[in-house]
Amino acid sequence: MRISSFLLAIVMAFATNHSVAQIQVQNYEQTQDYADKLYEQALEYKKAGDNEKAVECLSEAAFIYEIMCDYDNYYKTELLSANLNDAMGQYGLGLCYYYGYGIEQDKEQSVYWFTKAAEQGQENAQSNLGYCYFKGIGVEQNFEKAVYWYKKAAEQDDANAQLNLGTCFYNGFGVEPNLEQAKYWWNKAAEQDDEQAQEALNKIDESRFTIFNEIWQLYKQALTYNNSGEKEEAAKCFNEAANKYLEKDCLELYYDCVKHSADLNNAEGQYNLGVCYYSNISVEQSMEKAAECWMKAAEQGHAKAQFNIGLCYKNGEGVEQSWEKAVYWYQKAAELGIIDAQNNLGYCYFHGRGVEQSFEKSAYWIRKAAEQNDVNSQLSLGLFYKKGEGVEQSDEQAIYWWEKAAEQGDVTAKYYLENADKLKFYGLKDAEQLYQKAIDYYNSGDKEHAVECFNKAFAVYYNYFDYEKSFICATKSAELNNADGQYNLGWSYYYGIGVEQSYEQAVFWFTKAAEQGLADAQTKLAFCYYEGSGVELSIKQAVLWWKRAAEQGDDCGQYNLGLCYKKGEGVEQSFEQSVYWLTKAAEQGQDQAQFSLGLCYYDGDGVKQDLEQANYWFTKSAEQGNNDAKRWLYYHTSNSDSSAQ
Repeated sequence: MRISSFLLAIVMAFATNHSVAQIQVQNYEQTQDYADKLYEQALEYKKAGDNEKAVECLSEAAFIYEIMCDYDNYYKTELLSANLNDAMGQYGLGLCYYYGYGIEQDKEQSVYWFTKAAEQGQENAQSNLGYCYFKGIGVEQNFEKAVYWYKKAAEQDDANAQLNLGTCFYNGFGVEPNLEQAKYWWNKAAEQDDEQAQEALNKIDESRFTIFNEIWQLYKQALTYNNSGEKEEAAKCFNEAANKYLEKDCLELYYDCVKHSADLNNAEGQYNLGVCYYSNISVEQSMEKAAECWMKAAEQGHAKAQFNIGLCYKNGEGVEQSWEKAVYWYQKAAELGIIDAQNNLGYCYFHGRGVEQSFEKSAYWIRKAAEQNDVNSQLSLGLFYKKGEGVEQSDEQAIYWWEKAAEQGDVTAKYYLENADKLKFYGLKDAEQLYQKAIDYYNSGDKEHAVECFNKAFAVYYNYFDYEKSFICATKSAELNNADGQYNLGWSYYYGIGVEQSYEQAVFWFTKAAEQGLADAQTKLAFCYYEGSGVELSIKQAVLWWKRAAEQGDDCGQYNLGLCYKKGEGVEQSFEQSVYWLTKAAEQGQDQAQFSLGLCYYDGDGVKQDLEQANYWFTKSAEQGNNDAKRWLYYHTSNSDSSAQ
């Protein structure tokens, strides 16, 4: 469905209604001077009490200012005209607030002035007001009012309104579906050479219309239940209708049903409404409102909502960050069998986040998820048994769970199984031994083995959150000119891990490691140049280091180099080169690159448009947890899984 063309509407309205459109002027200065004189003349007419002539002058001046893009004077002129109760002036003032012409953008004020003009019969304002109600822009979404104003404008032969009104009758937006009425209004618009109306007529699907009519009857039944006070039955019908609309990818009506259900205090409705706010489904994205909806559902025992509100507290999205509250809600959801909640709760116990550290409880919850065939949990549980953390050490049990994960195609599990006899899995108790070995090697002059032990000890201390000791190990290794140690030390300074944050020191050590050819350091150094963190901002230097990393096969370097080519940042723009590097990264499993590559195929940027390939890469990205890809697929496909996970 096409939105009303505000800019086209204003040009057409002024060009056909104002004599100034016929005036030929020689240059910009003459035009500006003429408009200014019109405005001054309008003020004199207003002072004399002749509002009709004042409005005529203001209308002509407004047209000139708008054409010249002099929005400050355009706003000033329309404001005066609107306050003289001129419908065209009120409509123009509504446009100023809608687009931010000469005044700060304010959609609520835009709706206010569109309404003023619409009530006086101004058809462009009526059409645009209908659109605002349809989309919930500057006003609470209301399909019934959208239809009301579309009809007012359509009856005055506004083609946009006729097109949109036909669409409302076809789908059942705010009105009972009526195929004949849909055809009638589309024909009206098509008679005015509206191509989209003609296309709609050519693509009428009567079987689809029948299905939508059946769903609308269910929606109507929900309204009947609601009016008779049967709230529970009403909510059930709204939820059922919502699911059916979602299956047909009609997200506007899906949102409408979900909101009705949520307003009836139904937990499923509240949960799904939260997903709408989270994923920008037919409503402006708002993490605060998403969290509010999920909290209401969670308090009623909705498991997915409990997990999602736990995520909100963990990330500080829509609520104040709190590990303790995250753990509380993870526990609730985990007890109801939500796999990701069990996983996250196990993580919290392992690292002591929001709860006292306990390897035993961590292993308990990881096992719960593993027993539900969660591949990541199976991999982790194998590590618990291999290290003897939280469970009695057992190579046999470790192999058992890794085999479970490998059966699902997990590459890491396969690697562990193939190299089980060669790999050393370090626990916290091994870190002190590694550090002491490093010191002994260093004192004996064996710097190669000293560096190896320092780096291993760094990894163990870091993973167990003993940052003070991890910093010491990184420093020792870096001072021995080891690239990995220099990178780890740069990382510690960059994030302030175990030491006071210093971007300058981070850049110093990243540079040391990057010059030795370490791809990870080259990528991080590029970010510093790109952001101007600890070094003077230089996009060209960022591109140089990303390119060096990319040429070594680093997926992060390839992804960021691809973005630079796409945007033309620090390098000449080339969509083809962008696709080349994004593909390199995507094929290595880089989820952001997979999403960006999907967009390239979807838009036909640097590659022939291919919706099947686009969907392939979006799906690949989403499978790795990329939220942008998940939202894209949620919005563009009939995916019935409404979890925000």
